[in-house]
Amino acid sequence: MWFGKNKTPRLHETPSNGRRSVSFDMRIDDASWIAKRLMVVETVTVGEVRPGIELQIQRSGQPIAVRVVGVEAYGKSLEVGQAGDRVGVLLDGVELNEVVLGLRLTGTRG
Repeated sequence: MWFGKNKTPRLHETPSNGRRSVSFDMRIDDASWIAKRLMVVETVTVGEVRPGIELQIQRSGQPIAVRVVGVEAYGKSLEVGQAGDRVGVLLDGVELNEVVLGLRLTGTRG
């Protein structure tokens, strides 16, 4: 994450070292298998998540590329989940046995 003078995240900027800045971050607190897809749950810490975007599950070794199929909160479908929202994110492209609690679901820009 890139910080400006006032120490707040500025997600639209790329640091001078060429690394991408984080545009979405969520720690995986719970995971379950629903409708042949993986549902991960936790509070979004940075950015927003919506159906159709591509994210990565960060783990040691190779990250897992996933696609968001749906976003839910308290049993209701959402168009977008934003920082501060506790949401369930329905993912395609990963199996339940590939995810360990505490991993991070992230997205980058740039």
